Amino acid sequence: MAEPERLLSLEDVIAKVRLSRSQIYKLMGIGNFPARICIGDETGKPTKSALWRESDLDIWIRGLATVQKT
Repeated sequence: MAEPERLLSLEDVIAKVRLSRSQIYKLMGIGNFPARICIGDETGKPTKSALWRESDLDIWIRGLATVQKT
């Protein structure tokens, strides 16, 4: 069975990618960073928590490495 998708908080994302909060949101604004996802509460109403799929971040990081190699 596959492992469940790991979701990271903003603090975890900052630690993983070594960018500041403002840098992350600036890159998101121009479409150069993985989008955050919204998780609903028990009523289905979206929460204000910002979460990112770790797999999306890993793909983004690999893409940066590929660009730097060329």
